[in-house]
Amino acid sequence: MTTVIGKTDTAQIRLRGWFKPQMAATIVRNGDSFTVSPIDGTVDVNGERVSNRRELSSGDLITVSGLTLEFRLS
Repeated sequence: MTTVIGKTDTAQIRLRGWFKPQMAATIVRNGDSFTVSPIDGTVDVNGERVSNRRELSSGDLITVSGLTLEFRLS
């Protein structure tokens, strides 16, 4: 399962604004783990810049092109 963050019509999490990327990042589920990967945007997890893929833990704060999200596992 892949969640796309961006301005494109197919993104599950939509960014708004003139200079937002069409596809900023993806969150991918692989079994019981989730990873975030930047595509064409700036991605920070808990204030640290992500340049490649990074595994997520419940409670992580993800900032993508100015939008801050809290990652939660239920």
